[in-house]
Amino acid sequence: IPISPPSSATQKSMSAIRLCLSLLFFSQASFAFQAPQLSRIDNNVSGMNKLKLSKGCRPGSYRGGCNKGAVNLRSAISAEFAMGTLAPLCGNILGNIMFLAPLPSILAVRRSGKLGEVNPLPFPSLIGNCVAWIAYGLVVKNMWITAPNIPGIVIGLFYTISCFSAAPQETRATILRTAGLYAAVIAGAVGANTAGLAPVPAKTLYGLLANLLLLVFYASPLATLAKVVRTRDAASLDPLLAGSGACNCLFWLAYGWAIRDPYVAVPNGIGAVLN
Repeated sequence: IPISPPSSATQKSMSAIRLCLSLLFFSQASFAFQAPQLSRIDNNVSGMNKLKLSKGCRPGSYRGGCNKGAVNLRSAISAEFAMGTLAPLCGNILGNIMFLAPLPSILAVRRSGKLGEVNPLPFPSLIGNCVAWIAYGLVVKNMWITAPNIPGIVIGLFYTISCFSAAPQETRATILRTAGLYAAVIAGAVGANTAGLAPVPAKTLYGLLANLLLLVFYASPLATLAKVVRTRDAASLDPLLAGSGACNCLFWLAYGWAIRDPYVAVPNGIGAVLN
């Protein structure tokens, strides 16, 4: 049976997928190898209690509190690794799985040339959310926060452009308004901070901005949920997206609690409930 060569649209789609997966692999691998250094560099980890051995303890000593101190130290190291390294690493991986969850639907849109039941509004929200978190991660010098959002911008652009090309004129106008609103809000925050006009420090400004845009991103599928309740048809809901989103939020909630950062913990706790 002769096999026809893939169309140019399919080739472009596969190239975009390979680029996204390459960025995902590079970011996760590089930060996994640097995990111990990152967890020590991160100043926020100092919020966790670190236990030390008593000065009088000798290697192999089991008298007094030495053995207990060693056990406590091992427990503290294990807790620090789990909360300060393992939790954000899993959050990085699950975050990118969440970003890739709508990919089959987007590829179907590109093949058919019709938007169908796909809701395009979460994708401009994805771009704005990732940009805000990259800014916050750079301000607090936490690469665990910055890393997963870099592939998210590329993936969000691919989704938005694909939906825009297949959408009717009215939906295209909605996509443009949504993207323009995000761009204006982010540009206003960056401009105010650069010009020294912001009434709060940079960490607070970008933290509140990232929280606001993240909550909008989590709430953007609610329009689809309202339609599901009204029509009693769940075909437009993506269970992989909801499941990966809930697990992702739980890991980031744990990490935010570990580093005592409410800007990370609070919105992800809300996101876990919404998902």
